[in-house]
Amino acid sequence: GLHVLVRAVADSPGLRQARYLIVGPDEEFGRGGRAESLYLQRVRQEIAQAGLDQVFVFAGAVPVEELRQLYAAADVFVLPSLAESSPRVITEAMASGLPVVASAVGNIPEMIEDGVTGILVPAGDPVSLAEQLNNVLNDAELRRRLGTAARAAAEARFSWDQAAGELLAAYARLLPISTRDKAPA
Repeated sequence: GLHVLVRAVADSPGLRQARYLIVGPDEEFGRGGRAESLYLQRVRQEIAQAGLDQVFVFAGAVPVEELRQLYAAADVFVLPSLAESSPRVITEAMASGLPVVASAVGNIPEMIEDGVTGILVPAGDPVSLAEQLNNVLNDAELRRRLGTAARAAAEARFSWDQAAGELLAAYARLLPISTRDKAPA
């Protein structure tokens, strides 16, 4: 859905004032094989045709240490995907205290509470994306509130302690009661 972000920025003069850093290896932006590079080539062409060469920056793959710095320097995290399951980058952005604007696809609506820990937009809708991104970028208090709530939610729902507790609870539900009641020998 990177092309959706490009269209949103192209059609909204206010969004052209920001810089958009695209992070990830080229293969993350396609469906596989040669289509990956062709998709990215089309996106780059759209960027150039819209005169947005100075607005979009492609960083490629970034080491984890640098990724943390990029999250810390960002004002908002945008994921305009057309299809996802449970993207780890959402959890990372939330844990970094970033407000997230993302498409309401896959498990993203279970990860983000719309209007509380982030903003959900319809997939493939550059108008809605532009509107919500403008709202977040132009309202420092909204960014602060969403980012604070996102971080708290990430710590409560996506931490290692939380994952371990859920795994142990699942095991406890699956083990027969007679096994749990017996003392170890």
